[in-house]
Amino acid sequence: MKIKLILINSVIVFFIILILILYKIEDIISIKQETYISDEYYKVYNDIDVIFLGTSRTFNSISPLYIWNKYNIASFNRSTRGQSSITTYLFLEESFKDHNIRYAVIDISFILKGVHLDDRTQKDLSVLPLYKKIFAYLEYYDTKIALQEMNTINLFHSRWKELSKNDFKNDSILKGLANDRPKFISRKLEENDKTNYEIIDIPLYVKNTMNKFDVLAKKYNAHIIFINLPNITDNITLTKSFEKYCKQKGYDFIDYNFLLEQIHFNFNTDIRDKDHINLFGGYKVTNHLIPYLITKYNIPTHKNDSRYSSWDKDYIKYMRHINNGEIKETKSFSAWKRYANYDNYTVLLSVNGDVLKNLPETLKNDLKSFGLKKYNTDKPNMRYAAIIDDNKLFFEEISNKPVTYKGRMKNIVNLLVSSDGKATINVSGKPRSKNKYGINFVIYDKVNREIVDSIWIDPRKPDAVRR
Repeated sequence: MKIKLILINSVIVFFIILILILYKIEDIISIKQETYISDEYYKVYNDIDVIFLGTSRTFNSISPLYIWNKYNIASFNRSTRGQSSITTYLFLEESFKDHNIRYAVIDISFILKGVHLDDRTQKDLSVLPLYKKIFAYLEYYDTKIALQEMNTINLFHSRWKELSKNDFKNDSILKGLANDRPKFISRKLEENDKTNYEIIDIPLYVKNTMNKFDVLAKKYNAHIIFINLPNITDNITLTKSFEKYCKQKGYDFIDYNFLLEQIHFNFNTDIRDKDHINLFGGYKVTNHLIPYLITKYNIPTHKNDSRYSSWDKDYIKYMRHINNGEIKETKSFSAWKRYANYDNYTVLLSVNGDVLKNLPETLKNDLKSFGLKKYNTDKPNMRYAAIIDDNKLFFEEISNKPVTYKGRMKNIVNLLVSSDGKATINVSGKPRSKNKYGINFVIYDKVNREIVDSIWIDPRKPDAVRR
């Protein structure tokens, strides 16, 4: 009897261990991407006022730290690429039930996706505990389909050769920021014809989804605000029919495709592609949306609240991240120099060729704005190099002989800046200068310890940034 009891206990322990192993394997082999967000952020960043949900349209455009800095509202962007309605529902329930968030903004791009499971949905839901996933699938599907579809191992079992170190950790994203650097569209994109549409009965799955959202919000005394972000791929008939349905049901809905003039939206500068706006477009939406929420729902701000002191620190990190992205996109030197004057940058410059005596006045003024003084000369064959650190002049020298600074600075080792007919800028022992005719610049981010940009300016075309 005793041996039998031991065997039974051993079998039970074996299956418990097996389940734990399978659960961990499921988490490891599910695909990770920049939209992978774990529950960890809730533990670190409590007291969130507003959560944003939706597809990549929302993910690429709404910045919680921009909102914090301007409005002192704590928000989190939990949008994911191709987010389905089931994922939105689960994240919404988790926010309302487990974390007491009472305001959710949802972009309506999910209404064009339909209700279906795919690898992205699996991936999104992989951040949730197993029991929540089971309830999620049962909420939308019958038992047979739920059991077939919720098995991540079955979906991703062939990924073993693709695994990397990032698959073994669940990193939270800085307060929901996961944006790439802003991208510009240089050509004019035509808008949809916003006058040619009819009102139709919206699809049943949309009604069912909206009903589930509404029941959830009423259950937790929360509010949902639906928005339609600016884009050029909209089905106007469907979105206008959705708007009518929202009015009938009393749902809060803002269609920014019909507020473009009011928010000063520009399709030349504010979009990434036909379906996604960039951060600049996101700022314009935000500057209408957040005041609307504050006014209508009386959302309190947290200015001077010590509990939110980390948000101010993270905003500085955020702006550094954004500045790093923007400067790499800049083509004009007059704009580039403004981005270059940043607190975490060391600007290194060296001259290649006999260029100083031929500098146009515009370029001289640009150099003066860096705090440089010795570059202004009419003598031929002058060598010149300089270093600006924290917007302060650290080194500047001009001579008819080779000019060199060699040594180290804070967070910079094996530094060499030299002008001897060619332009040499070495950081950490590696050449970073383009060494082209003109003034060569290298920007080093001493906080993140990385090269941000390497350019040169040809005095014959002084405002053209060349990379």
